[in-house]
Amino acid sequence: MAIKIDNLKNQGKVPQKALRDIINNAPSLTQEQKDLWSRTIKQLPGQQIDSLTQFLNEQPEALNFLTQNIKSKAKALQDRDVNAWEKILEQEKAFLNAVG
Repeated sequence: MAIKIDNLKNQGKVPQKALRDIINNAPSLTQEQKDLWSRTIKQLPGQQIDSLTQFLNEQPEALNFLTQNIKSKAKALQDRDVNAWEKILEQEKAFLNAVG
């Protein structure tokens, strides 16, 4: 279920709330993944939240890739694994090329 950001702005919802709604209403995400997103959203500046919300409205199938990407980055940072980090960046480039 896509939530259009224009409709949310008209309803007075803040961008962070709009993104949280997308995440919380995603049937493909586990509660653990939703919690990961919650922690991530708190760290994002407003402009990135706006862009991400718009992107997920247009490409809802990207949510699973982005969720795995966040989880992989957290693990690579925790493990201080440079090779894993470089692999993640390569996957990001391929993903971005695929979605245009």
